[in-house]
Amino acid sequence: MKISAILLAAGSSSRMGQSKQLLKVGDITLLNQSVQTIMASSVANTIVVLGANASAHQEGIKDLPIDIVINENWNLGMGASIKSGVRYLLSSTIAPDAVIILVCDQVMLTTTHIDSIIEKFK
Repeated sequence: MKISAILLAAGSSSRMGQSKQLLKVGDITLLNQSVQTIMASSVANTIVVLGANASAHQEGIKDLPIDIVINENWNLGMGASIKSGVRYLLSSTIAPDAVIILVCDQVMLTTTHIDSIIEKFK
């Protein structure tokens, strides 16, 4: 069974006043930490949806084995980012059996949490 992950990281963090995605968690950015957590789980592949500040956000993750989707309509909200990620997955040659959608500002999320959700689904 193929489970894909879509990480939503397209927002502008307007209430924060700076990019949440680029905040440091130890030595790495919150975005990078989220991607690494997902990659260490049992998901088959990881899609990261970027939008606002996409170039700056992409810089720290561009060399990782992930797919990056740019949501040009990020200002329309989280639903537009989900749509971008799902549309990308459906256009791939092998569509997943399921998708787990995550956001990049849950610093306490662990690989165990992700794998537990996947196991419960299976």
